[in-house]
Amino acid sequence: MKRIILCVCFLIGMAQWGTAQEQRRFKSADERTTDAMAQMQTLKLDDSATLKVTAVFKDFYTRQQEVMRTYRNAENPNREAALESIRKLGEERDGKLQTLLNADQYKKYLSDIQPQLSMRRNRGGGS
Repeated sequence: MKRIILCVCFLIGMAQWGTAQEQRRFKSADERTTDAMAQMQTLKLDDSATLKVTAVFKDFYTRQQEVMRTYRNAENPNREAALESIRKLGEERDGKLQTLLNADQYKKYLSDIQPQLSMRRNRGGGS
């Protein structure tokens, strides 16, 4: 009897684990932009700069999602090409931010904010 109960509990646990894996959801470009802008608040941007920086992050995350969608749907996905595309998008984003931020803000972005955003992505918290 104990074996049967143990087997039933094991099967229920496996079913729950499988369901949890299927429910994994990637954050949308809007959600990721909101997260990035929360980090950017430490730079004390004015309203105009905030709108422009938000647009830069929104464009970056939208284009990044498109790269990942293409990668996932490809018949023969090329991980290195996808990562290279995302790296180039990041460089483009950083170049735009450099023109929008003053030197101190950009330095703080590079040292404090960008590593945190990259760390989240490397932990699997995004697309």
